[in-house]
Amino acid sequence: MAISKYSLYKYVKVDSTWRYCKAAYHENSKIKPDVVFVNAKEGLLEKHPEGRYYMNHNGQWLDAGTDALEAQRKRKQRLALDEFNRLSGKASAQSSVALPDSIGGITLAAAAEKYFTNGEARGLDPETIRKYRAAVDPFVEHCGVTYIDECRDNKQVLLTLWVGSGNSPCRSGSTATPSALSPTRSGTCAFS
Repeated sequence: MAISKYSLYKYVKVDSTWRYCKAAYHENSKIKPDVVFVNAKEGLLEKHPEGRYYMNHNGQWLDAGTDALEAQRKRKQRLALDEFNRLSGKASAQSSVALPDSIGGITLAAAAEKYFTNGEARGLDPETIRKYRAAVDPFVEHCGVTYIDECRDNKQVLLTLWVGSGNSPCRSGSTATPSALSPTRSGTCAFS
């Protein structure tokens, strides 16, 4: 597996046309906000406050926002995740393919959204839901699966999302308990 590379570009207007220009960096490897190479071969730098930052990865343009430091942080985060996946032997999120037998299954993103909707319906505090979302959304984005039944790792989190979205019966007095990400309930859940 090749080492991942996420090159930062900024989509800017140069001579009345919009194009991707490579972001410029200081000697200490920090990005220069709003400074881009309009002609990389000649080293011609220009300041362009308009536009958005994007990461180029395997021919795809991934949005990185309008803030230079946030774009650099997102790039480092993607590189760290790819390195972790490489070292742990997992396929990257870009290379994961939905299994044919999971067509029509419940997507992980849909289960997570239903989980939060049910939490709101049960009257959970908005701050609590925000904290749950801060924990669950990155998991959904980076776990590398599309459907809930594809995941072999992190089953407890997936089961919590499944039960929290109202798809599995809960019985009071059973022995299994929801994970720490699950909102409190009036009993414990049995995962069947």
